[in-house]
Formats: sequence, structure tokens, C-alpha cells
Amino acid sequence: MQTGTSGPFASQDCNQALTTPTSALSWANVLPATSGLVSGPLNSSIGGDNFAVTSNSDFEGLDNTALAWNGSSWVPAFLVTTAATFAGHFDSETTVNGPPPEGLLGDNLLGAVAAPGTTNTNTTVTLSFATTLSFVEFQVSSLQGTNSNFAAELIAYDSGGHILGTYQVADTGGGGQCPGLGIGAGPQPCNDAPYVQFYDPEDNIASVELVMNDPTGALLDTLDVAGAATPEPSSAALFAFGILLVLLAAKRGYLSRRCVLAGSA
Repeated sequence: MQTGTSGPFASQDCNQALTTPTSALSWANVLPATSGLVSGPLNSSIGGDNFAVTSNSDFEGLDNTALAWNGSSWVPAFLVTTAATFAGHFDSETTVNGPPPEGLLGDNLLGAVAAPGTTNTNTTVTLSFATTLSFVEFQVSSLQGTNSNFAAELIAYDSGGHILGTYQVADTGGGGQCPGLGIGAGPQPCNDAPYVQFYDPEDNIASVELVMNDPTGALLDTLDVAGAATPEPSSAALFAFGILLVLLAAKRGYLSRRCVLAGSA
């Protein structure tokens, strides 16, 4: 567990939260899935804290789905919705109750997509907060391939632009398309995209930069944060929460990922 801006820092199981988030934001509130490609920055707020999102790519709102229920069968989502979709490794709609388009068409994603005619070594996305935070977290996946491998790094900075530390994920099979979402008898979401996160108990996180080793793009799911004014949960609650996440991770095979948390000297 982190104890300051210079450590000590330790590796931990992937998807085991470093602390408990206090606010969550769906990207549909920032950029709807009908937006098309737009250039940044994007501006929004979470938990009363204003923030901006910038990237070396364009942005697009997306719904995580391939098929939608039209009232009698699962069909390609574009037949029942005008929303942009991507069948990625996040959660998605699988029930058939209700009028078309059925329910929410999967998790609301923020896509950072390489702008036409541009070439990037990596895809980068930066979130800059008006008020410093203690915790930032979201699920992430790469854009290209099917069940592809990728590496992602989240770099945390203080208000002076100094690096607080990094969180790295080397993921196997959690990138690109999720084939299960195309099963006509009933979509089967992967829902196994890893989390990237950073926790600073001294509340110094002013911005985080995601670096994805996919030049075509990156996908972000729900943004979770904890603010400086929020009381820390008890150690017993954190322990119980951590045990639950570890059990879920083991059940879903997340523990095969390699996560590394590092701090600056």
C-alpha cells in the first residue's frame, strides 16, 4: 500500500482496488454514443471536481455491444440504434425483456481513436483535475485485434507536473473485440478488461496520463475517483473489500495479469 509520494510501493493482484472510490461517472455524460469523432479537450465534472480530457487522438462515445434485441431476436445493433458501438471486453446487455433497443446497449465507453491521417507510437489520454484527488481508476482496453494482448500504463502527476508514480498492466487477451458479444443465440460479454488506478493518501493527484501501446486507439470505461475531502474507510472495510475482489479476480482469471505499482524517488 502506498504511504507517500516516494513510497514504499508494492505489487498487488490486478483488479484489487487500492482504496474505495467515492464518485463514479459514466462517459455517456461526457460524450454520447451518437457524437461521432470529435477533437478534444472534453470537459466535465465528477464529485464536484471539474476535469478536462485530452489525447493525441480524437474522441468518440461508444456503447459496448455487437447485437441488440429487436423484440424477437438478437440482430446487429445498428438495426435498432443509431449509437456507435464497439464489441469490446467490457460488460454488455444480455437480457431480452423490454422494447427495442433493449435496455442499455452495454457499458458506455470513451474511445480515443487515431485521427484520420495521423500516426502515433502509442495512444495517450490525459485527465486533468481542478481539485487534487487521492484516487483515480477506470477499466481500459486496446482498440485493435480480437482477444488481443496489450500493455497499459497510468502515470500520476501532482499539481507541479512531478510524477507521483505509475501503475502498469500487461494484459493477455483483454484487448480488441470480444467474440462472445456476437453469439446470435445470446451475447456473452467478456467483462474482463483490466483496471488501471493510482492512489495517493496525501491527495496530490492533479492529473493522470494513460499510455496504451496501441497506435489505433484506447477504450475507457466508467471513471471512479476519491476526493481529498472524503474520509478514508476503515482498515477492516478495506480488508474485506480487498478479499472480495481477489476472490472475484481468481474466479474470472484476472490474476494471470501482471500489475506493477511504482513511485518516484
